Amino acid sequence: METFLGESVTPIQSRGATGRRRVDRTPLTVPLQAWINRQEVTIVNLSLSGARIRHSRALGLGESRLRFDSDDASFDEFVHLVSTETISIAEPMAFDSRVRFHASNDQSSAALSSAMAS
Repeated sequence: METFLGESVTPIQSRGATGRRRVDRTPLTVPLQAWINRQEVTIVNLSLSGARIRHSRALGLGESRLRFDSDDASFDEFVHLVSTETISIAEPMAFDSRVRFHASNDQSSAALSSAMAS
C-alpha cells in the first residue's frame, strides 16, 4: 500500500529496478511538488538524467515542460516523457511516469542539484 495525495493506493503491479538506467536515481525523502505543463505532479526520485513522477491524470508521451522550485533555484525545462504506468485504478487514480531530461541551463541544474541533496 502506498500513499498518494493523502490517500492510500494499492499498486497494480510491483515495480523494480530493470537495470536499464544509466544513472542511479535518488529517492526523495520528501516528495517534491512540480508541474508538467499545467498539471500538478509529485517527483518521487531524481537523477541527473531524469525523474520518476507520480500524478493523478494520464499524461501524453513525448515532450512536456517540467517545472519545480528547490531552495532559491527553479527548474524549468522541456523533458521527454518516456513511459507511464497505472499504479491504481481506484479513486483517486494514480500513475507513475518516467521523464528524461534534455540539456539544462545553469538555473535548472542548480535546482536539480539542490533537490537531490535534500
